[in-house]
Amino acid sequence: MRTFTEMWTRLSAFVGGMGMVLCGLSELRAQTSSISDTNRSIQPIKVGLVLSGGGAKAMAHIGLLKVMEEEGLRPDRIAGTSMGSVVGALFAMGYSASRIEAELRSIDWESVLTNERPSAYLPLIDKGAEERYLISFPIEDGQLKLPNGINYGQSILINLARLTLPAHDIRDFSQLPIPFSCMATDLETGAPVVLDTGRLADALRASTSFPTLYSPYRIGNRILVDGGLVSNFPSSLVSDSVDVIIGSDVQDEAYKAEDLNSILKVLEQISSFVNAASYHRDTAMAEVLVRPYVPGAGITTFNLFDSIVRSGYRAAEQHRLAIRALAQRQNSAIWTSLPFPENDRTWYVTEASLEREEGIPDHYLKHKLGLKLPDSLTLEDIEVGMNRLYGRGVYRTVDYRLLTVQGDSVELKIRPKERNPNAILRFGLHYDIDFQTALLVNFTRRDFLMDYDRLKFDVAVGTMPRLWIDYRLDRDYIPSIGFKLRAHRLEPQLYAQGKSFLSFDYWDVSANVFFLTLVANRLSLEAGVQYENIWIDDPLDVVFPTNYQNNYLNYYGELKIDFLDRISFPRRGFLFKSDFRMITESQDYSELFEPGSVLDLSFLQALHFGKRWFAHARAELATTIGPDLNYEYSLFLGGLGQNYIQYSRPFAGYQFMELTGRNMITAGLDVHYEFYKDHLLIAKGNIGKLENNLQRLSVSNALLDGYAFSYAYLSPVGPLQFSVHGSTNHPWVYTYVNLGFWF
Repeated sequence: MRTFTEMWTRLSAFVGGMGMVLCGLSELRAQTSSISDTNRSIQPIKVGLVLSGGGAKAMAHIGLLKVMEEEGLRPDRIAGTSMGSVVGALFAMGYSASRIEAELRSIDWESVLTNERPSAYLPLIDKGAEERYLISFPIEDGQLKLPNGINYGQSILINLARLTLPAHDIRDFSQLPIPFSCMATDLETGAPVVLDTGRLADALRASTSFPTLYSPYRIGNRILVDGGLVSNFPSSLVSDSVDVIIGSDVQDEAYKAEDLNSILKVLEQISSFVNAASYHRDTAMAEVLVRPYVPGAGITTFNLFDSIVRSGYRAAEQHRLAIRALAQRQNSAIWTSLPFPENDRTWYVTEASLEREEGIPDHYLKHKLGLKLPDSLTLEDIEVGMNRLYGRGVYRTVDYRLLTVQGDSVELKIRPKERNPNAILRFGLHYDIDFQTALLVNFTRRDFLMDYDRLKFDVAVGTMPRLWIDYRLDRDYIPSIGFKLRAHRLEPQLYAQGKSFLSFDYWDVSANVFFLTLVANRLSLEAGVQYENIWIDDPLDVVFPTNYQNNYLNYYGELKIDFLDRISFPRRGFLFKSDFRMITESQDYSELFEPGSVLDLSFLQALHFGKRWFAHARAELATTIGPDLNYEYSLFLGGLGQNYIQYSRPFAGYQFMELTGRNMITAGLDVHYEFYKDHLLIAKGNIGKLENNLQRLSVSNALLDGYAFSYAYLSPVGPLQFSVHGSTNHPWVYTYVNLGFWF
């Protein structure tokens, strides 16, 4: 009985236990089924990408883009501020991260950050004169305005026009492969401005208008500046349309007092205070926030480009698992892009026209572009045309759009923006051993007597005053007439055995009427008549007679071909000049003496070797034809200056105007080594012959030579240069000092 009862109890317990197990399995199966049904109902997430401003530091965003591509995370919307808007816009257009890196690395950021007109696109008449001036005051409505030292952003605009070329026909940024928007600030009200329609290059230019780097940018009736002033991490532009935000933020913590050592850092600090509240709110909205850091990087440190990109990649690597998880929660991403042209692609440009009326005659516009339409053009051809038009100095910026007409045919829309004032007052300052200290005052007026003419008035006030007045029409290859007047006072010296034995006053005043034609902004041909009056005051009345004064009527022709890449210390290109002048002397403006002539040919080739080395190879030949000419038309060698007049030429190893003759041939080589940015060490050598007789020039064994060693700093106020020079032909060693731009 006990055995039966015991067995029954155990059987009941077993059955009960099995029931509980079966119930548990049933409940588990039900829960599993419920979870599975819930997972089936979850929608793929939408991801927003936000990129902060930060100038050069924003190149770190590229590192995040690379990791996102590797993990297959494609954002559904992109927003950016300042330089972050540039990186974001390119990604939204379909640029790969590696291509964005390559395109932004290839930009000449030094030219982007300056306000200089490219030397290659300056009118030939401006080359050598444009960089004379340290400060400029526009004159508008008869009033002197503040100095015109603002960077209006011509270089960045041209680069943005090229980078956004596939989107030139798009006016709504939601139509990009990835919808995009960026942030700017209304300068008048301080209000944030969302830019998501219009011309993409304009939006990016406005968003990047950081104070002191670029001028404010006008779009419609609004004057806009950098969006970082109100929202440097604009999460609000995507938060309403995405589920998750991922971002890259390169804004540093506040600088300490000892770090606030530049105007850029001060302004960056101030702007961070202004948007501090919104900044913390916006960054808190990001589920994944990458914070790259590169010691020493700042807004303008594009020289650290590679280090900044690597820092961005390292910082993003720390979030790789989170980025991978987000990618797995998306649908399979379909990566699309706009059609990107190859770098060497050509477009058949049917017509060029202004996007808005600026009062420019059509023939003038096309002529200044240097483009013959219709024609097949590369982007380089188009950009050269834009820079050539900008180089005239009439407009603050000139860029373009290419609008599709049919197939490969496009229309070129030229976009000049804001005319510069017609009148300007400028100042320069210079010192060198030959001409001493001088203050340069310039007044320039366009449209002085008629459309597209120009009057320039320069006067150098100092120990040796100088004056230049130049009036001409701006007609390029169509021959135009002009007038120029020049006056110089010098204190030349006469030498014997390397020592000066006489110093005298030398005055030279000349007036020219000429015809001028320019070709492709590289070649100029000038021919004219010159009246010249020269008088010399010899304090001893020994070498020169009392009241020495001569009047000349000269006929001349000049040819100049200039392919140098810049004015001071060129690194590439060449310069060729040829000058022929027939000189006639009159006695009391009636009796004429037999004329003589001078032919002068010179050549300079700039050669570049790697990043730090470049050289100048020089050669010159000058000869007197016909009877001997007076002292003032002799050929002179000596000195290291660049602003000599008449036939005086620099020649290391001798002092200014120390050597004189009637015929000369010289050659020289200068080797430059840039051991630190804008700091140069220069070794110079030259040889030559100088004779009174042309035949002796070829047979004489009297060889002149000279050498010089220099240190030069290319400062914002011009080259600062100290040199020592000498010759194997004598025991003396001289010093030479030049401070500032030459004039």
